[in-house]
Formats: sequence, C-alpha cells, structure tokens
Amino acid sequence: MTQVADTTCLYTMVKNLTGSARTFGFLGEHGMRLAADEAVLIRGDLIAKLGAQTSARQFKALEKSLRSGTLQIVSTPGVHLYDAVADETRILALENGVLGLVDPCWNASGSSDFEAG
Repeated sequence: MTQVADTTCLYTMVKNLTGSARTFGFLGEHGMRLAADEAVLIRGDLIAKLGAQTSARQFKALEKSLRSGTLQIVSTPGVHLYDAVADETRILALENGVLGLVDPCWNASGSSDFEAG
C-alpha cells in the first residue's frame, strides 16, 4: 500500500479561543492574527522555540495566553526515539490514556498503527 508521507508531526497546532479575531505577537516571524476559533500550524515545537530565545518576553506572552485561556495548544511535535537494534524511528503517542508508539508521519511504510508500550 502506498502512503503519501507528510510532515504534520513536525508542527505545533494552536487555536484562538477568544471568540474574536486576535493577534498573537509570539506566533510566526512577525506575529499572527487568528480569526475566532482559527487553528494554525507553527513550524517546530513552539514551546521549545520560545523557551530557547535569549529574551523571555515572547515566552511570557505565551504563558499569559495559555493561563488566560485565550490560546490553546492542540498538539506539539511528538518525542522521536531511535531504536538502533531495529534501525527505526518511532514517536511516542497517547491513545485512550495508554502510552505507546507510532511511526513518524513522514514514514512511507504505510503503517501508523498504535502499539501500546
């Protein structure tokens, strides 16, 4: 079976919960204006990216948005683990409260079945 590989597992998805359009200055290169209930993909792990910056200003703005309930982090890139014995990379996943593994989104093997750990 042929699978169209994608890279969505490399992005953070955030959603505007304010009920109206709002600009979030810490999203993207120059800030992003999100419509009410709009969700967007941000390249990479937003939390790690903002946390690694020299200035804490944007990270604090993210914290404030999360605490106030104006922004929701829907998903972040999963933890990628390499198994040298099996020569494969897997991603940690949570399904119905059970921690397990799935293939990375770019893997063209055709399998993304959840395997409980």
